[in-house]
Amino acid sequence: MKAFRTADLQAGGGHLHASVIRYLQTDMAPRLFGADAGADNLALFTAAAALTEMAGWMAHDAGRDVTARRHFGRALALVQIGGDQQLAAHVLGSMSHLASYLSESDEAIALARQGQAVLHAGPTNPALEARMLALEARGVASKDPADPAECARLLLRAERALESAPASSASTWVSHFDEGSLASETTRCLRQLGDLEQARQQAERIISLRPSHRTRSRAFGQLALASVLIAQNEPHQACGIASDVLSATHSLGSYLVISQLLQLQRQLEPHAGSATVTEFLNCLRDTVRDRLTFYQLTAEDQHHRDEGWEGP
Repeated sequence: MKAFRTADLQAGGGHLHASVIRYLQTDMAPRLFGADAGADNLALFTAAAALTEMAGWMAHDAGRDVTARRHFGRALALVQIGGDQQLAAHVLGSMSHLASYLSESDEAIALARQGQAVLHAGPTNPALEARMLALEARGVASKDPADPAECARLLLRAERALESAPASSASTWVSHFDEGSLASETTRCLRQLGDLEQARQQAERIISLRPSHRTRSRAFGQLALASVLIAQNEPHQACGIASDVLSATHSLGSYLVISQLLQLQRQLEPHAGSATVTEFLNCLRDTVRDRLTFYQLTAEDQHHRDEGWEGP
């Protein structure tokens, strides 16, 4: 799990999804459901749930959200057998994230609240509670009409939870949620609410907290900042930041990064009267076209090999 997670941070889910599915099929499934499966293998169900949830994130990063939703649902079923309450809340948080991404704000809020209820029934985990609160805030920010005051209240509660003492019995299967993670969720909320200056500060905070080896997380922060800068009529500075992203992510298999680069391209096109912007746009178009072509070829090759993990 740790090895897959470390590789994912640097290489992206597009490269690793098939490997995780293959591991679940060939290593985990026989131990869970084969002739040797016994009543004492609850820990294996928890491990399978965690890896299936990871596969969901990798599918999402690869731009396959239907598959991601299916993985998250299977992970939730597996963890209910394994009994790890913190991991159950974590999976519900991932489902909330996907719902927000798909503009299903009511579903996102409901899932985040369900995650909080599950978490409160088990051992405390302040960092995981902060994640649930931030995800609820994100859902609130995307509602129409939005409730900025409620969003701010939830983000403040998340910040306070994150400042609490670390969990004394944190699940080893739950991924880390830290200040950079909260800054990322806060940036999403503020951009949704139209608070560009605060969104800019939070995006800058993401970059300061994410070192270069956290390639994808840092790229998301940089692209968020570039988007805000364009909205603030500073396209030249945005081009400089986005150029750094192109250099740092040339080997990253992340459709989400490609998608954000396409969005940035659309934002920059009205500023094409500037020579600096025009030059960067030409480079960006070529890069995105090449990455999409390569990505589509590899995705077609892998699609038939990584859909077979059915879970319980």
